[in-house]
Amino acid sequence: MNAFLRPKAPTKPLREVALAMLGRAEQTPSQLQRKLVTKGYDMKEITALIDDFKSRNYLNEARTAALLVQRRAKASRWGAGRIRQELQHKGVAKPLAQEALQTLEGEGHDWLATATALLRAKYKQPVPLDSVARNKELARRLGFLQRRGFSGSQAAAALKAATTIAVDAPID
Repeated sequence: MNAFLRPKAPTKPLREVALAMLGRAEQTPSQLQRKLVTKGYDMKEITALIDDFKSRNYLNEARTAALLVQRRAKASRWGAGRIRQELQHKGVAKPLAQEALQTLEGEGHDWLATATALLRAKYKQPVPLDSVARNKELARRLGFLQRRGFSGSQAAAALKAATTIAVDAPID
């Protein structure tokens, strides 16, 4: 194996490094494990430490998921699909991710209002009158919302609510 691909031998104790990482930000167990492995720590030691942290509630996947969902939904204006994707990337189990998103919706988060506000902030110009240009612009705006993680129905409803044609009449 190439010396450049092998991580250097760690100089600090595993527990100290892991606690410092958790002190900076909430982590899922899989995130913490990945980061410690890349720093060169032994997998058996990491597994034992993660089990210890879980028993002491230093690592709590449900808490991490709930915090991430709150932060992403309210601060960066992402849709549920994109947030769910990020949770999966961070190693959160699907049931926990779904539960965190449902809790957010139960607290009254309105995805449609978020999508509509996002569209109004990004696209201040009205849609052109020409049918070809109008269809192209509407498709572009719809795609923007879907890439942000909003469902097709949410994106379509937000597009209808937020978009006006060049004569300041709402679109049909």
